[in-house]
Amino acid sequence: MELPRVLAKLPGSEGVAIPSLRPEHLMRPESRDWEPLKRLYDELQRTGTIPGSPDQLDLVRRVARQVAIPDEVVERELHLAQGLSNLITEERKRIREGSRRLMQAMSEAERRVAIGDRAGARQVFQDALSREVVPFYREIAEEEARALEEPHT
Repeated sequence: MELPRVLAKLPGSEGVAIPSLRPEHLMRPESRDWEPLKRLYDELQRTGTIPGSPDQLDLVRRVARQVAIPDEVVERELHLAQGLSNLITEERKRIREGSRRLMQAMSEAERRVAIGDRAGARQVFQDALSREVVPFYREIAEEEARALEEPHT
């Protein structure tokens, strides 16, 4: 993939050097929720509060599943005064940190492959997986690690 397309598909990567992804790393449809969540987070940062409309609550619930926050935690938080704000902040954090972690792993793995260290490159993805919770980012790291197990042609 070309760099601009990668940047457009991985939220939170502003200002991070991004290596190219293999073509099979297409964004899942639910990840389209991440940009509206970012706007909601930006509004929260600007105003200090989010009204909690039904559409906003639905968005926060969907994104919570996408970033591995259990439904029971979401529902418990939504009953607290600052719960919606806490969820929006945590979801944005998981997306941003996961994106940065993946991009750093891809950059380091690319560097290692360039010097002939495919095992080291694979280990970089394994290390990223040990810290990653967002299923979408985990899938990409797993695919990259698997691809590095294949003989280099």
